[in-house]
Amino acid sequence: MGKVAVARKHFVRLISKIPKFSILVCEHERLPNYYGLAWYEHKTRKARCYIIPFNYVVRWIRDFRVSLWFPRKSTAYDQLLRDNYKKGYEDGLETGRKNAETAVGWLVTYGFVLYVAQQLESTERMITRAYGDEE
Repeated sequence: MGKVAVARKHFVRLISKIPKFSILVCEHERLPNYYGLAWYEHKTRKARCYIIPFNYVVRWIRDFRVSLWFPRKSTAYDQLLRDNYKKGYEDGLETGRKNAETAVGWLVTYGFVLYVAQQLESTERMITRAYGDEE
């Protein structure tokens, strides 16, 4: 082998170790550690993946382009969803505060701990009955 062929062989080996900027990953394939999902192509059932810091940037650019192509207007249904979500969130916060002020939160936690302890105790008794006392 000449010097040029050896140099070409080493160059190809070196280039092959550099990770690609973007890859397509088929279903049930293992994703390399340094790649992150940018989007999923449903027609081909393949995931488009980029090197991790860039996958978020590329995804944001793609989503921005799609939002320019197909602008979405807010509807009354969207407003209703937002209002109901906000109401549910505020109700949950209020209930949590009430439970914390009273002893209900403490009782629920303590009751769960007692339940788990009783289950462990009954499991120990069943094992002792089944296998006998081996001490």
